[in-house]
Amino acid sequence: MAKSTVSIPDELSLSECRERINELVIEMKKLRTEQAQVRERTGAIDRQASLMASEIALLEQRHDKLTAEPYVTDHAVLRYIERKYGFDIDAIRKEMLTPQVKAAMKVGAKGIKVDGGTFKLNGTAIVTYVRAK
Repeated sequence: MAKSTVSIPDELSLSECRERINELVIEMKKLRTEQAQVRERTGAIDRQASLMASEIALLEQRHDKLTAEPYVTDHAVLRYIERKYGFDIDAIRKEMLTPQVKAAMKVGAKGIKVDGGTFKLNGTAIVTYVRAK
């Protein structure tokens, strides 16, 4: 950062004061110009950094796609069982959602014992089935 080159002695004549003021005004203009140039350069650097961050994000997405482990969703497994082995999923849902299970849900139960295990409940949903030990 530039340091002021204008020195001001203790006693000055009026014309010397005016001259010093003019020198200070000129120096302030130079510093403002330099400041604007620095801000312009930092703005350009910020824009470049932002573009690089976007490019990095795209590369990370590509990397994640290329390195992701293949998997099968639960939905796909369910449809496979239903269509390959002929399971009637809607009939199974009706079998699970008995009047007793619905009543347990209405009173806020977290689970209800059924043949051979327990349905775990969350609100109005059966979320899992646990076999009895």
